[in-house]
Amino acid sequence: MKKIFSLILLSMFYMGCSKQVLDHPPLKYSAMPRYLDLDSVGVSLPVSPAEVIAPNLADFKSIPMMEGDTSSRGGILVSDRRYAEYVFYKAGYTRQEVELKYSKYLMKQYYDKALAAEEVYQNEILRLRKEAERSWLEKNLGYIGFLGGVLSAVLTEMLIIKVTD
Repeated sequence: MKKIFSLILLSMFYMGCSKQVLDHPPLKYSAMPRYLDLDSVGVSLPVSPAEVIAPNLADFKSIPMMEGDTSSRGGILVSDRRYAEYVFYKAGYTRQEVELKYSKYLMKQYYDKALAAEEVYQNEILRLRKEAERSWLEKNLGYIGFLGGVLSAVLTEMLIIKVTD
C-alpha cells in the first residue's frame, strides 16, 4: 500500500513539474509556399483521344504523296481522324512542356525555401544553445557550496572550542 501511495505521489510530482514547452508554432510562419499544381486551376483535360475525337470520323492508311501528284510539294495524305489524333498529342506535348517548366520553377522555389528555413532553424539552434549555456556561477555553484559548508563547519568548530574554554 505504501509503495502504491508513494508511486502515485511521485507520479503526481512529476506531472506537476512538467510544463508545455511549445504553445505556438516555433517560427510563427511557414517558409514553404502553398502547394501549386497546374491541375489545381480546375481545368479537366481529356485523358485519351477517344474523348475528343468523334467516332464517326473516317480513318484510312496514310498515303505518301509524290511531288507533282496534286501539288508542287510532296507529303503525306492523312485522314481526319489521324489529324485529330495528331492535334490531341501535340496539345498534350505542349502541356507537358509547360508543366515541366513550372515544375522546375516550383522545385527551385521549394529548394530555396527549404534552405532559408534550414538557416532560420540553425540560427535558432545557436540562439538556444547560447541561452542554455551555464553561467560561471551555475558552473561553480557546487564548489562554492562545498567550500561554504567546509568554512561553516570550521567556524562552528572554532566557535565551540572558544565557548568551551
